[in-house]
Amino acid sequence: MTKKLLVFDFDGVLVTGTNEGYIRCYIKAMKDAGAIDDTQEAYAREKILENWGSDYKTEILSVVKDPALFEKTRRLYLSFLQTGLFLSTVKKAPHTDNTLAFISKNGFVPTILSGSPKDHILRVMSYVNINPTQFMEIKSGCEYPKEHQKPHPFMLLDQMKKFKVAPKDTIYVGDAEQDILMAKAAMVTSVTVLTGIIDRKTAENYKTDFIINDLSEMGVVLKCT
Repeated sequence: MTKKLLVFDFDGVLVTGTNEGYIRCYIKAMKDAGAIDDTQEAYAREKILENWGSDYKTEILSVVKDPALFEKTRRLYLSFLQTGLFLSTVKKAPHTDNTLAFISKNGFVPTILSGSPKDHILRVMSYVNINPTQFMEIKSGCEYPKEHQKPHPFMLLDQMKKFKVAPKDTIYVGDAEQDILMAKAAMVTSVTVLTGIIDRKTAENYKTDFIINDLSEMGVVLKCT
């Protein structure tokens, strides 16, 4: 059987609730840093969502332009991620364990490619009891220059090069518009799961290859590719 590379986004795919948790932490960090006030919260949320899927620094910079306020916001944001403000929102996505067991049993090469910092991903995995050794690699978009982050295909191309897998044998599972754009730019199969930020109509408009309600449907997708 041809080796298949299965690349997962993290938030909204393997774990749920994190997207709202991130926004809570962004908004509180910006307010506590003095970068925005209550009247600017809706604007800040809109700008963050416009850049969703980028690394966290890019999402903060979409709102906070002043360097000193950016640095204060950044530090506060990272500290809030370790508190109940964020962790109280986090759950393991439905059917994650069964999906990972199926992948392992059938010889797929699973990796994680996320815009979140790697130490944060590992902390959340521990919190929801996902074993990181089930993945051949966990890679953060923060490790790449901004111009090579989502929706640029570089990160996916880098994964394919490392594991010596062709685009036709690579699947990317995400939950946002930028995930679909990156997968298409890299010419890999795009799977959009509706447990994250995107809705079905938007996913259809972006012409993703597969739309699934949750990870329980991944087995069907893998048999079709």
